[in-house]
Amino acid sequence: MHAWQRLVLVISVGLAAVLVTGCSDAKKDAAPADGAAREAGAGGGTQRSATFEILSSSIGVGVGTFTGAPVSTSIGAPAAGLTVRHSQSATVPADVAFVSVFVSPRGGFGPGGPQPVSPKDQADVVTALAALGIAKADITFDASLSYGPFAEVAVRLAVADLKTKGQPIADAIEKVLGRAQSSGARFGLAGCTAALDPLRKDGFKAAEEKAKALAAAGGLTLGQVVAVSEGTTPNIYGPAVADPCNPQQANVKNPASALPFDSPAEVKVSLDVAVTYALGSAGVSGGGITVLGTGSVTAKADEAYVVVFADLSGPTGPRPIAAKDRDALIAKLATLGIKAEDVKVESSSFGAPAVVSVDVDIAKLPKIGEDVLEAVGSVFGRNTQQQGVRFTHSACQAVASAAHKPALADAEARAKALAAVAGLKLGTLQSVSDGGGQLSVYGPAVDACSKEFTQLIYGSPFGSLLKPFDSPAAFTVNSALTATYSVAP
Repeated sequence: MHAWQRLVLVISVGLAAVLVTGCSDAKKDAAPADGAAREAGAGGGTQRSATFEILSSSIGVGVGTFTGAPVSTSIGAPAAGLTVRHSQSATVPADVAFVSVFVSPRGGFGPGGPQPVSPKDQADVVTALAALGIAKADITFDASLSYGPFAEVAVRLAVADLKTKGQPIADAIEKVLGRAQSSGARFGLAGCTAALDPLRKDGFKAAEEKAKALAAAGGLTLGQVVAVSEGTTPNIYGPAVADPCNPQQANVKNPASALPFDSPAEVKVSLDVAVTYALGSAGVSGGGITVLGTGSVTAKADEAYVVVFADLSGPTGPRPIAAKDRDALIAKLATLGIKAEDVKVESSSFGAPAVVSVDVDIAKLPKIGEDVLEAVGSVFGRNTQQQGVRFTHSACQAVASAAHKPALADAEARAKALAAVAGLKLGTLQSVSDGGGQLSVYGPAVDACSKEFTQLIYGSPFGSLLKPFDSPAAFTVNSALTATYSVAP
């Protein structure tokens, strides 16, 4: 881990609220939806629209649909009564498998971290894997710095195909990129709903036994259940452990954890249950059922920003961005038909790379992306840390609002399941708290609609919201919220 990352980690842990949440497997296409934009974007030449088109929506979060966990308040308990909490975990069969290959960056290292797999190497890997029947959509390239300094190439497979296809796929990737630091299997779980139901029941039963013991020790009479909430256990200290039903840790990738291709297809999942009981025959004010709901929507983009992390490190730390370099870059981009007002060059904190963002015409991708990357490299040097396109919409906040609907549906489903386990009848929705942006295990929140692109440096994986220049012009916004329901008589 590089110095600027360690500093970001310390500050992030001190400032960011840690959310604990779960995942679901229900995903469905949605009919196109329209929403009004707060303000239309300008520049770049792309035709902006005051309406947006939803391509799909997802209730809950599943494998590959959530890049981080949302910020939220911690699970609260009523002021009176007896409250106990229990963490339940289990090993369950996996329903998704990945061939995971960790490689050293062929372009070397900069003070900000490793370079990602180059666009040319990515194209060569895709070609090599196509000969094995692997679709491009099933291949991901991740320059995560969480366990650096390695880039990961991951190939999604059916669990049944892992034993026969795993090693040939790893060999094909190594033939293009060279000897891997580590390679093997990684398992996931798309069907979290079924996996968490038994944990919810066992967790509540264990919590009940704890409550009885605590009441007996205090000479108290245990009354009825008046409040219950659930979440997942946060990983506060040490390396994050992968948990496919916890969005905060669903995509944790550690080179040391790659498994043999003939390993049992299983994953470990966990769930926290907090239960509040009345004492004696008294009721408890403020009781209810509190859950965390997550969801997402994918919308068609009408804005595109080419983003490049440029290494400006000097012998004593990062060099300031010189005015002559800024002017030289603007002049080079002008030859591509890009206006000065569509170019932004920013210095990052803690010695991280400089961030160059350029508002471009979506219709000119992917070529304009490569041209911008070439122009940045010619001015600031070829040692770019990461690059890609950030898609968004001039009505992004309206898209974010649309994501609340599947998140509320997820919360209601969880509340019903939790009420059934606790022997309660679900009442009406009493309060909802928006969870905020996306939070990685090691970084602060990233607003999916923000155009402050320096935020992307501190997420995990590094630059996780950036896409290859030839990606479809679409983007996903996640919603996370805390919902509290009353307990019906």
